[in-house]
Amino acid sequence: MWFLVNIWNVVLVVLSAILICVFLKEEIKQMAAVLDIIMQQNYFTCNNAYYKPQKGVAMGSPLSGTLAELYLQRLESLYIKHSIETRAIKYYSRYVDDIIIVFDTHDNQADTILQQFKCINKNLQFKLSTEKNTCTSFLDLNIIRTPHNINLGIYRKETSTDTTIHNTSKHPYEHRMAA
Repeated sequence: MWFLVNIWNVVLVVLSAILICVFLKEEIKQMAAVLDIIMQQNYFTCNNAYYKPQKGVAMGSPLSGTLAELYLQRLESLYIKHSIETRAIKYYSRYVDDIIIVFDTHDNQADTILQQFKCINKNLQFKLSTEKNTCTSFLDLNIIRTPHNINLGIYRKETSTDTTIHNTSKHPYEHRMAA
């Protein structure tokens, strides 16, 4: 899996962020050259073979998370901030690449908002999850809407087995604590 955005779009976002700061022209050129070299060394391995993605940053690359975050923050400031300020979107939150949006269905339709998001960048994929019986899930939460408040519960996928690892097992400590 890769962060499927054209590398040069990411480079432009990073460079525009750098330009906002006070740097000398020569320093900016040097940073751009270093970023270009790093992005050209964008390889990953699978089954003992090396590959270079046609677009995007290989998942697992030390830079992929940082570049994805910079890019998504820039998209939010350009395309989403206005919707929040005008209250077309009542609530917006993102955790890495999972987004939750709350909006008034009297003012907006879910499909309209989804289409607006899809127009931002054709390489980004958005999937609409709507509320069913006043309940929706986000990450590992069940979000239940009542007339006067929001209740939260733990969301369990249908494939969940509720299996736990005994504390005295020989599994690594991190696995035992996570299960």
